Amino acid sequence: MADREGVVDLAPDLSFHGARLARAALGRACHPNGKVVEDPTPMKRTIQVRIFRGEQKYVAECLDLPVVTEAATLDELAANIREAISLHLEGEDLAAMGLSEDPTILATMELPAVA
Repeated sequence: MADREGVVDLAPDLSFHGARLARAALGRACHPNGKVVEDPTPMKRTIQVRIFRGEQKYVAECLDLPVVTEAATLDELAANIREAISLHLEGEDLAAMGLSEDPTILATMELPAVA
């Protein structure tokens, strides 16, 4: 049951160790008094990018930010997407955007299905 300020009482007889296990299961911060405090939205540690072959070039489309770039080679595309994301995030409050202080880029490449 939640009481005021997003604090959840696990159970009056639940030990701190049990509360820590509950925290692990729930993904919430825990205090020695046996209460669990709801965490705000967790910070994302990765920025996801989808890579696919366009008509003439490779295209990288960021799924988490409004960033798209293209290049003739995959090496050029990797450099372009790093630069484009860096420029997009420059001067921004990453925490306000839900990102950790040093996010990584996770790129997924789409390949045509083989019949």
